Amino acid sequence: SALGCAAAALVGRGRRQLHAAVSSRHRGRLSTASVSVRAVAVETIAPSTSSRKVSGLGILNSIDDLPKTKALGIEFRSTAGFGAPVSMVDGSFEEEPLRIYHKLDGNPEQVLRTLCATIDTMLDKFVWKGVIGISITKEVSGRLGVFSDDFAILETEVGAMLTGALAGKVSFVHTVVHTDAAGYNELVWGESAKKEVWDNKSIIVCTLGKHIGAVLFSDGHRVRSSPMKSVARLPGDAPDGRFMPPDPGTPGYTEWTDAIDASLADILESVPSVDQVIMLPTGRTAAAQGLTSNLKPTLHRAHEVAARKNCTISVSAQTPGSVIRGVALCALVELESKQVMKSLETVLNGDDALHMLSEAQLRVIFDKMDASGSGRIPVESLQEALRLLGMQRDMEKTIDELDSARTGVVRFDGFLDWWSREVRQARVVRVTSADAFKSLLSKTPPEGFGDLVVMEVTFTFCRSCRKFEKSFHTFAEEFRDVRFVQFMANATIGGMEYCTKDLAVKTSPAFFVFRRGSEEILMQWSGANLERFSSKLTEAVANARVKA
Repeated sequence: SALGCAAAALVGRGRRQLHAAVSSRHRGRLSTASVSVRAVAVETIAPSTSSRKVSGLGILNSIDDLPKTKALGIEFRSTAGFGAPVSMVDGSFEEEPLRIYHKLDGNPEQVLRTLCATIDTMLDKFVWKGVIGISITKEVSGRLGVFSDDFAILETEVGAMLTGALAGKVSFVHTVVHTDAAGYNELVWGESAKKEVWDNKSIIVCTLGKHIGAVLFSDGHRVRSSPMKSVARLPGDAPDGRFMPPDPGTPGYTEWTDAIDASLADILESVPSVDQVIMLPTGRTAAAQGLTSNLKPTLHRAHEVAARKNCTISVSAQTPGSVIRGVALCALVELESKQVMKSLETVLNGDDALHMLSEAQLRVIFDKMDASGSGRIPVESLQEALRLLGMQRDMEKTIDELDSARTGVVRFDGFLDWWSREVRQARVVRVTSADAFKSLLSKTPPEGFGDLVVMEVTFTFCRSCRKFEKSFHTFAEEFRDVRFVQFMANATIGGMEYCTKDLAVKTSPAFFVFRRGSEEILMQWSGANLERFSSKLTEAVANARVKA
């Protein structure tokens, strides 16, 4: 069945023969790129032996609310691309990573064709059409004609190029600078994933190589608006783009570490407060012998600034594939963000069917608007935040609803309360999260509703579900004391598991009747038959009245 195929698609993909010569279309031109390909044995994270269902790992609020179980991560450097499909459950590689050597010669258009040929080889090798995350360095972006010290500019402009070139080949593309990817990997699957490291703290993650890059995390959330400089060039030779740090004891090494020291001190001085700096050697720098122990003692100025700010500095060893894991995760987090932001738009537009989201999903929306990562959105910044997200609304009404006490700021708990009030008034509630649905069942019904909840399980590919949607809304007006819920099962990992395993849904649309305060199923049926739906729900309401 279509449903069975969808479930199987979340579990695994087939393999086919790799072609080293790739033909790819880019903007109407057929270009062929010959690439040097080899599989690379790297240290992998062993699959988890515990139950798969976890609420979160490291700074990730919820694994179950991610839209997919895996993504293809690709790390681009000037001499090679390195990629593999990554499981979001434990960060393990679904297949052996592949390294593809290339030369980024010529003008930006020729460089883009080379990168696309490398991507096409990986898509062919891994038989991939799903979500893909791509990390870039400043060197790679420069070869593409994009020059900036601002990560946001690099990611936006290079991302637009790669997304356009891959249109129709994969379902979603997200591009980040490798410092972002390394930071996410470190704080989700790395040595710094423990909650005591990042909880309620400000963390600067720096990557080291040909450049020093820096990103700021506040209480586990990536800060997108920061006063610190994102990237700075370090001294050192890079013949053919293959940068290696100078050998310890040489004048070049002293010059290199002095530059790191000065840059790190400047980064620390630029932020009001910080609790820890985590330095991550990446690329060939990560393979330098003794760097994790030899580097810290050379950072004299940085340690002086850190001592004034009561901040610690650590150097964390990185394993091959760290950036791949991080960028795959970044892509799925961004996809989740785009999906849940559509839910905010339905609230602002006053739609009659609103989304009941989990707290983790609502946190994604709030963080998207909270550019400073402070946990507070000044009301004067709210309109600009919504505008950048492509949303327009009467701001007086919005501020009245979100900041009724006129404190001048919107905090997450206030945002959470506002969302709950809006959802309570809706005739139909949409959910994509199993946690959000279970939370709805546990709550006291809002005024005008009884204890009964009827849930329709739908799938994005289900034509019968789409045809029945208007009728579902009509029935919601007829049975006004029953809470109507639409569960889009294949929108998240946890949603798919809950519907196909816990509820054992085989066909769609499928309908379930619950009573608030319990997850026990009172009645269930399937099929888009109007008479059957009316008859079954009438029977459920009558039974509820008898038991009452």
